[in-house]
Amino acid sequence: MELLTSDIRKRLPKLYATTSDRDPVLHVKFFAPWSRRTWWASEFDGRDIFYGLHERFGTEWCFFSLKELETTRGPEGLCIVRDPDFISDFASRVDSRLIAQNRSRRRGLLPDEIRQRLPKPVQLNDDTNPIFLVKFVAPSESRAWYVSAFDGDEWLYGVIEDDGRWLSWSYFSLSELESNPAPNFGPVERDFEFQPKLASEIIRDKHVTNYPAQSVSEVNGSTASLGSLLKQLTATEPVPIATEAGIARLPRETGVVFETNEDTYDHFLDALPVPFMHGNLFSFAEGFDPHTLFFRRGGQYFMRRLTEEETEALCRLANIPRAVCT
Repeated sequence: MELLTSDIRKRLPKLYATTSDRDPVLHVKFFAPWSRRTWWASEFDGRDIFYGLHERFGTEWCFFSLKELETTRGPEGLCIVRDPDFISDFASRVDSRLIAQNRSRRRGLLPDEIRQRLPKPVQLNDDTNPIFLVKFVAPSESRAWYVSAFDGDEWLYGVIEDDGRWLSWSYFSLSELESNPAPNFGPVERDFEFQPKLASEIIRDKHVTNYPAQSVSEVNGSTASLGSLLKQLTATEPVPIATEAGIARLPRETGVVFETNEDTYDHFLDALPVPFMHGNLFSFAEGFDPHTLFFRRGGQYFMRRLTEEETEALCRLANIPRAVCT
């Protein structure tokens, strides 16, 4: 079966043509017969790159490649196929939670023009009253995020507001905001009416935690929030290891980030229902062993074996019983 017919090519909008659409139309559906992986395309660059939905253990907006779909093989040589019965439909019909999430790392929640203006977290060392440049909201939870810094890759820093009264300074994950993994969390949206404000204007007359110093040592040593813990666990300079295609063994040494490959990442992601998943990061554990974190960044794959203490902290801050984690 031809994955992409000339008729479908004509119907697919160009890349970025639906960026402002709250509920984009999906024009074609592909699936892997041997697994639950499914792709729906809403845009196409005319040659190889689609933009649309990818479903695996959850559904997310992303870019994917026609060539990769055509060359991927499953058990006994099975191929990815197009669903001939699929009729163009709105993304909300696939997953109603996605109507406000027409996102990628450079679209929607944090566009390039805002990314370029946000300072790095370590640049806030001497700034006790930073400026919030962007605000995200989740109306169903009466929750808001005010952003004052961004590490350029994954971690935002600022204030989280609950019920309009309680505020706390924290790191939080861009991919978590984009993917909304918690049930009943509601879609996160950027507040387009928000104008940059000093922190003092937002926290005035509200209960707020003390402003934490932003030295590297204090950031790396902080486990006050799930975001700061994950930043600490993934911030170590990775150790390159010679891995050919295939499944690499789990590391024995704790506290070290090792480079790995996509085969290993996919193997442990598919091996069992993972106890914890946070954007592109997930954990794997066997029996009562400590967790191993796997994460993806910039097209590269990494893993880190946690200590018992780090595993306990992860389970506590992720609100997962230790017995369930292991």
